[in-house]
Amino acid sequence: MREFAGRSSAQTEQAGKRTYHAISVENLRQRDWSRDQPLSSPATRPRASSRAFHVSDVRLSAGTTDALHTHLHPVVAVLVGGEIVDRERGQNTLKDLRRPGDWTVLPAADSHQLMNRSNAGAYVVEVEVR
Repeated sequence: MREFAGRSSAQTEQAGKRTYHAISVENLRQRDWSRDQPLSSPATRPRASSRAFHVSDVRLSAGTTDALHTHLHPVVAVLVGGEIVDRERGQNTLKDLRRPGDWTVLPAADSHQLMNRSNAGAYVVEVEVR
């Protein structure tokens, strides 16, 4: 995780011959950074944090569902492995994340729930834009 205060700058290098999928998330805020604690749940493990982002791993066993929860800030959820269905409270909207690299944006203050409907474990990385 890198921060470039006031400048747009990034560099990507291919390491080896293996194909990968890169997703870039930007936070264009210049000041008034959030100081709240990131969301936590039994399935969520913090990975990295800065004033601009908080990154968490979410791992769900086969057929399990994460608790319904609300993020204070927008979140980009990226599927790394398995299959996930994201359900938003009140809208019954189902967003299927079926292939690694599939992603969705979760608006701030919207409650949602991740459901693993597969027969294998699922792994999602959530990037909270603070």
